[in-house]
Amino acid sequence: MKKEKEEMKTENNRLRAVTAGVMICFFLFGYCDSVRGATLTDVTSAFKVSYGVGGALMVVHYIGYCASSLFFGSMTGKIHRRTALIVSNVNIAAGIFIYTCAPNIYVFLIGILLIGFSLGLYEYAGNTAVADIYPEEKRGKYTNLVAGMHGIGAIIGPAAFGLILRKGGDYKTAFMIILPVILAAVLLFLKTGYPKQAYLDDSPLRIKDILRAMLIKKAGKYYALATLYIAAEAGIITWITAFFVDEKGQALKQAALWLSLFFVFLTAGRFIGSMYVDRFGIRRVLIVHFALSALCIILGVTLPGEAAVLLPLSGLFLSVIFPTLGAGISVECHENTAVTMGAFFAFAALGGAGGSWAIGLFSQILGTRAGIGSTAVICLAALLIVHKAVR
Repeated sequence: MKKEKEEMKTENNRLRAVTAGVMICFFLFGYCDSVRGATLTDVTSAFKVSYGVGGALMVVHYIGYCASSLFFGSMTGKIHRRTALIVSNVNIAAGIFIYTCAPNIYVFLIGILLIGFSLGLYEYAGNTAVADIYPEEKRGKYTNLVAGMHGIGAIIGPAAFGLILRKGGDYKTAFMIILPVILAAVLLFLKTGYPKQAYLDDSPLRIKDILRAMLIKKAGKYYALATLYIAAEAGIITWITAFFVDEKGQALKQAALWLSLFFVFLTAGRFIGSMYVDRFGIRRVLIVHFALSALCIILGVTLPGEAAVLLPLSGLFLSVIFPTLGAGISVECHENTAVTMGAFFAFAALGGAGGSWAIGLFSQILGTRAGIGSTAVICLAALLIVHKAVR
């Protein structure tokens, strides 16, 4: 009896430790993802490159992100989730070191590729770890807690960067200060074992199956919408700081706070949206939210003065779109959920890469007002697809 109690206590401690470790990883995920956009203006200035090149840097980031998800999915059952999370933290530490010490843009690309790879690994390995150690009736709670840590990290990142600039630091400092947090995550995973009770089947997700899933006809509309949505979201995250610097004449330390505000709205919107999405239905929610997002972006970039707050306010309406799309494809393609979700995230990464680069190129040619304003066109294109194809 005593032995059973000790084993149960050990198992519970492992459960809490792995959950805490995943939450730290998602905090780092949110922090790095937001700081990447907040610091881009500083990075392009430091390396004396154009916004078009800056957008191309984000393509490299998303290549790493997509590659890690496909790699880990294909190695499921061969690489333990705990090992993958340790590797992701060591890898991101190496990426940050190269990112901050790069003597030229070519070495810098290696750093941003490694960071992108780690963020993809955080998301895939972290989410599957939560699903693996908790039964179905508890997964929703802990998945939302983990997602909440991403939101907290994303809010803190640009605000911390603004503070660092006020103290005379730069984009390098913004990344270096999180190295102790990364070390804490590694030590936590190394010190603690993995719970014995597992709930997921460790069948590998073959890349060829994901590629085949891309051809499933009824999933096509969701792939297109995921691509467009992430293109718009990534475009705003990457270029909102540059917009307030170039078009509103604000200092970078002040402009970075608008990105924090965007993530405040994005995080709040996901919490609020969870209360009504199921009640109103997927199609209605997508139509209303794409339309209101486009309206906020258009008014935010065209109206003068304080109306600019409408641009970060778009995060409130963008917030529920991606989770709603994920729910839609899992219901409509339930017989192929694993592979269709893999393809779904691959298309999302494609949208992030293409959106960041294209909007950077538009900003270089037409100015950041037109560049970031093009995200409204993306939302309207998505709205048309929803109207025509989603039922």
